Amino acid sequence: MVELANGSSDVEALNAVTMPPEIRAILDDDGVPSDRDLVAWLSKLESFTRNWCTESSTLKSRHAVKNTPVNNLLSLEKHEEQDRRRNKSSTMEKELPTSPGDSDTLRMQNGLVDKVSNEIDACLQNPNVFISPKFLELYVKTKIHLGHFQSLPSMFALYASKPVPLADTRPARYKAANPASASAAIPLPVANLALTAAMEGRDLAICLDIIDSTVRTQAYTRNKLVKRALVPATGAILAPVAAFTLASQLSVFQDTMDPTTATNIAFVGILAYLGYTSVIGVVALTTANDQMDRVTWAQGTPLHLRWLREDERAMWDRIAGAWGFKDVRKRGEEEGHDWKILKEMVGLRGMVLDKTELMEGME
Repeated sequence: MVELANGSSDVEALNAVTMPPEIRAILDDDGVPSDRDLVAWLSKLESFTRNWCTESSTLKSRHAVKNTPVNNLLSLEKHEEQDRRRNKSSTMEKELPTSPGDSDTLRMQNGLVDKVSNEIDACLQNPNVFISPKFLELYVKTKIHLGHFQSLPSMFALYASKPVPLADTRPARYKAANPASASAAIPLPVANLALTAAMEGRDLAICLDIIDSTVRTQAYTRNKLVKRALVPATGAILAPVAAFTLASQLSVFQDTMDPTTATNIAFVGILAYLGYTSVIGVVALTTANDQMDRVTWAQGTPLHLRWLREDERAMWDRIAGAWGFKDVRKRGEEEGHDWKILKEMVGLRGMVLDKTELMEGME
């Protein structure tokens, strides 16, 4: 259920912003629409829905999993403040008279929310629409504002596999997409936004699907290698050349031995220093665990996999923190169907949930 700030006037405004005639005309055309126009339209829609859906909206809970005694206990501390605000809001609502017209308005509002969600889904699925990273980010934010985060994993898969329409072609021609390419990776901030929405909706299945469709894909691994490992790898390849050049220059400033011998000694010394410090740095980077809370790596996990999959581990850590007790002294006492699934899935991914020797008081 969504609460509107200004009643029917907001409904009319949202109707106008959802699919303006000029945007519909662009999408109905057989050419490739401008990404700039689509981003500008979706940016306005995202801004409107963000202001439209008020803080007291219970839309997300409409799609959330049912509460159980175990789930209530697990989420008690996290949602205590939210519950107080919700109870205060409910008390105020009870004091207001209700009428059949209120129910009709709510049904109309919820129907409009579904319509908006379906419209932007159809836009994203339009074969002539190119899904740029900015367009995807605005789409995800809009869906989260509307509370329809369940479709995000399938749209992430569409982003990676959808054929790319070629610009300035009429009728549109397409280039096959490679789901494993670095450009098909979902940006980490967008993936975190989607995961946060699923966690707030208490939907564990969607959380798992988001991880599988974002940080666990081959495209994300390649993207991380290109963005964060390409420059250091290039430096490692060029290091011997730079070291030899520097050693040749240093040999000129001495006269105690043959220049060739001096060059070789300096070259070996520089390479030894660079190699030693590089190895120490790599080991420190891949074995750091200060950022870990409840999910850690299983014994024997290769160091390069720990670095490549750190973002995935961090997401599992966030999920465990959301579903588990906040009190450190109660950790390990969680029960319930969702918790068993979570613990099993973490183990299947080469990680450990609540490693005994790392828990409080178990050193």
